[in-house]
Amino acid sequence: MRSISDIDPNMAIKDPDVEGITWYSPLNKNMFKAYGSEHFYEGDYARLSRLQREEVIKVSKDVEHLSKWCAGLQLKFKTNSTRIMLDVELRAPHDMNNMTTIAQCGFDIYVYDEEVKDYIFHNAGAYPRHLDKYRVELSVFNYFDKTKKEREYIINFPLYQGVKDVKIGLDSDSVTSPVEYKNDGKIVIYGTSIAEGGCVSRPGLAYTNILSRWLDMEVYNQGYSGSALLEPIMGDYVGQVGNQKLLVIDAEANAGWTYKMKDNLENFIIEYKKHHPYVPILLVSRCLFAADMFDNEHIELRKFYKGFVHNLIEKYKNLGYEMYFLDGDHFFDGFKFHYTEFTVDGVHPTDFGSYLMAEHHLKSIKDILKIE
Repeated sequence: MRSISDIDPNMAIKDPDVEGITWYSPLNKNMFKAYGSEHFYEGDYARLSRLQREEVIKVSKDVEHLSKWCAGLQLKFKTNSTRIMLDVELRAPHDMNNMTTIAQCGFDIYVYDEEVKDYIFHNAGAYPRHLDKYRVELSVFNYFDKTKKEREYIINFPLYQGVKDVKIGLDSDSVTSPVEYKNDGKIVIYGTSIAEGGCVSRPGLAYTNILSRWLDMEVYNQGYSGSALLEPIMGDYVGQVGNQKLLVIDAEANAGWTYKMKDNLENFIIEYKKHHPYVPILLVSRCLFAADMFDNEHIELRKFYKGFVHNLIEKYKNLGYEMYFLDGDHFFDGFKFHYTEFTVDGVHPTDFGSYLMAEHHLKSIKDILKIE
């Protein structure tokens, strides 16, 4: 049977030419700056530490497993290399039916454009989906620009799979150094599969990664697919992240599908505030699902939680804390098409759906943090 790559060579996957390439570890702090996890330098590229994983598995085996996935992990650096390659070993190969290989298990790269003064998508590493080891070339500047101009890059890690090992390949005669975000502090987003990035087409389009670029600020992705149940231990772990400016809680699509959110949310907040009593918290209601057209039980449950969250916010405001609300009902407003057009499967946003969510989050975050 003929494949599309037989017909259109642009669809073919090619092995990169590694002649003149030297391979480096992303753990090299003199070359790369890692973001998205305080435990990156433990070497297993996880969002929770090994000790935290040993503890949380007693509460949720799913969270322990998902915490080894790399959603939100990033590298920032500048280099004059005309080629940027990756040598990757995954924890497992691609196995999702509603998410692309690149989004689940691949990397993408953004380059800073001096004319537009922003990071622009540059390339994504496509590879055969059955593999758990692969090499890809991310930078294509060697094809049309051999001036060895120094450029700034962001590499986004896979969203729905863990990485056992990764090496970065650069021209052997190139110079590389780490790059910091301009705005100090961290925004931590705790949430569901939607926060984790399901089901966008590549890592840079998860709304948490979009926000980090737009804000020029570190954003921690603490999204746990199907498992954001607001256990108090997770409030503790989220609170252990240092130098926080804002916590975003977007867990209703998991914990609010039953009454777990009613039982757990306040205890989650109490554990978090032991670490950051005065950091503002933004509570986000879930975006609309296709089921909201016909599932009366969950329509009523969504209405219940809107009132429940508003009452909780008022309680904490009266105690002198900063608490805010973002209404997910309106993420996909303003278009003539039905809101389900902005999802892949009636739940998880498309790339444009994720972009719209990022826009709404951005406005709230700028208002709360007083960012121009």
